[in-house]
This record gives sequence, structure tokens and C-alpha cells, in this order.
Amino acid sequence: MKRILVSLLSFFLCSYVFAQVDFRMLEGKTPLQIKALYGAPLVDDGSLNSYSAYVLFYENTHFYFEELTDPNDSNDTIWSLYDFSTCSPDICILSDYINGGIKVGDSFARLSSIDFAHTAYGRNLSSNALQVSTLPYEEYSYEMNYVAFKEEFVTLYFAVTDGIIRAISVSTKGDSPYPPGFPEHNIW
Repeated sequence: MKRILVSLLSFFLCSYVFAQVDFRMLEGKTPLQIKALYGAPLVDDGSLNSYSAYVLFYENTHFYFEELTDPNDSNDTIWSLYDFSTCSPDICILSDYINGGIKVGDSFARLSSIDFAHTAYGRNLSSNALQVSTLPYEEYSYEMNYVAFKEEFVTLYFAVTDGIIRAISVSTKGDSPYPPGFPEHNIW
């Protein structure tokens, strides 16, 4: 009986480790929080010398953080996740738009079924629809050949080959593209 309980407990603990994560659960996490979730990264560089951001690189996932003034202490700074890329199916995005979200390994047909332009975040702008990207940009040796929400503060890039999503990138613009007082919608 004891062996069965230990086996069941081990199974549940291991299944949590390998469970798929929704990106919106990671957004806003600090480098310390990401390391607590994923362990020691291959690259952990907060010096801003080699990269223009604090970076944590894991084998199939890269996290980029921006330095912000702590709202509770203007003399202190905090790090906030603002860019992300992955070629792993372990992290999904857009679960608010499609059941189960979109992840690496999904079909292009599943991605293209989302009407990005007509979501609240897409603001009915045809330029926010999923379209072929004209920005030469590569992640994990894949060309990021599709873009969605191109006009928004957070833009999504997808590498698609042979009808399959190979990599996903979430990119935040340096400055808000909205005029002052413009009503903003969050992507997640």
C-alpha cells in the first residue's frame, strides 16, 4: 500500500513538472520567479552588457526582462518579463482566443482560425490580422514568417514551416504606440 501511495504521489508531482503552461501565467514574473519555476538557465545575464535586457535562456525558451522603477520604492528597480520566445510545445499562448491556446506543433490552420483583427486587442484594424511578416527575423533557426497584432504594444510572431508552428515569439514595443488617453486593451 505504501509503495502504491508513493508511486501515485510521484506521478502527480512529475505530471505537474511537464504540464503545459499558459504564457499569461508567466507574464509579469521576475527572473527569480522564472528560475524558481524552471531551474538554472543556460544563460543568466542581467549585466545589460551582452544583451539590451536581463535574459534567461533555456534550451528551447528565452525570457527577456525590462528594468522598471519599483512603484512601491522609487529608489529601487524591478525586472518585468516583456519579451519571450520558444520552440517548445510546453508553453501556449492565446488561450483567451482559442480553447487550449496555440503552441509549437499546432497546425497553421488552427492559428489562422483566430480572427486577430476583430478581437478587442486587434481593435478592428486589418493591419492587426495574421499576415506574412516583412520583418527579417529568426528564432531557433526558424524564420518568423507570420505576425499578428502588428500595430499593438505586444506583437506576436510565428515561424511556420510545412503547415506547422515551429517557434513563437511575443515581442513588446519599446514605446506605447497609443496616443495619450487612448483606451488600451490587454492581449491576455
